[in-house]
Amino acid sequence: MSVNPRVIQTPKVSAVAKDGIELLVIARVTVRANIDRLVGGATEETVIARVGEGIVSAIGSANSYKEVLENPDSISKLVLSKGLDAGTAFEILSIDIADIDVGRNIGAELQAAQAEADLKVARAQAEVRRAQAVAREEGPAPEGHGEQGSGASL
Repeated sequence: MSVNPRVIQTPKVSAVAKDGIELLVIARVTVRANIDRLVGGATEETVIARVGEGIVSAIGSANSYKEVLENPDSISKLVLSKGLDAGTAFEILSIDIADIDVGRNIGAELQAAQAEADLKVARAQAEVRRAQAVAREEGPAPEGHGEQGSGASL
């Protein structure tokens, strides 16, 4: 571990904006060892996890994925403002968004899945109504109170 700054790259972080579009982000975090917290401080993995959490939070609060694509520095600024290096053996000097890819339309997928579930429920309810109609047509089972079954002839 060195006091000189070094760059840690996050794995691809998946986050969804409010419009339901998934963004896949890779960030480069420049850190410097914090001598005062070198012993017993959280490790690089903690910094990566916290930065990933900050990225997800920043993208999740964006109204549209387009806002994020137009201004990726907004992610960096928001994540840096959260003081994610507290209690770690590192001081975060900068967070740079290295790559942003547009992923799936999660919102549309969820709507399609909900529509499919609604369709299955409607079909099941229709089948129940059909079965009840067939049962009414056949008449009540002969139990001694009511009309005879369909076996009666005139």
